[in-house]
Amino acid sequence: MDTDIEIDIFSDPVCPWCYIGKARLEKAIKQMPKMTFKLSWRAFQLNPNMPSQGMSRVRYLQTKFGSLQNAERIYAPLLEAAEQEGLVLNLDAIQRMPNSINAQRFIYWAESQGYVASALIEDFFVGFFTDGLDIGETSVILDIAEKRGIDRRRTSQFLNNGSGLDKITNDEKEARRLGIKGVPYFRVNNMDFGVSGAISVASWHQYFQQI
Repeated sequence: MDTDIEIDIFSDPVCPWCYIGKARLEKAIKQMPKMTFKLSWRAFQLNPNMPSQGMSRVRYLQTKFGSLQNAERIYAPLLEAAEQEGLVLNLDAIQRMPNSINAQRFIYWAESQGYVASALIEDFFVGFFTDGLDIGETSVILDIAEKRGIDRRRTSQFLNNGSGLDKITNDEKEARRLGIKGVPYFRVNNMDFGVSGAISVASWHQYFQQI
């Protein structure tokens, strides 16, 4: 059976709206059983200048939003949207803001080994936003890999050899070509325009019908 709709999803595991956007898209797809979909996850660095070891979450929020109070105000709609989708965002549990590039390298590599990228991305979202894990840490990535039945030793070898960066670079080039400034961003059927933001399930239904 041919795929009706192919969707490239530009996202970052440290982006909370990407988590919500994923949940809404998957819910919309489940409600369209007569259509077939192919999802391809593309890397995007929300914080391209993040130090490789990450930084304190408090420092990150103060730098990005000016103060913790501003961050709380800005995150209020986010928390409400997450609750509506049945997602648990335990932002207070996050101690460090990670650099997500190794997580994204791992997702590409694991998918090339036959594992489902959407499931792995879900693990990173839950690990970071619900459990407060530093998903930039090698040990955390190895734990996620092992949970999915991916050999820990082989995963460690991959993470240490530095390969896979070309995939990230290519995605970043494509994002710039498309004019993507933020994520989530959904490119449908390889068109040079797409859907930006965590749009509602109803909006997805309308979009699918138009296509």
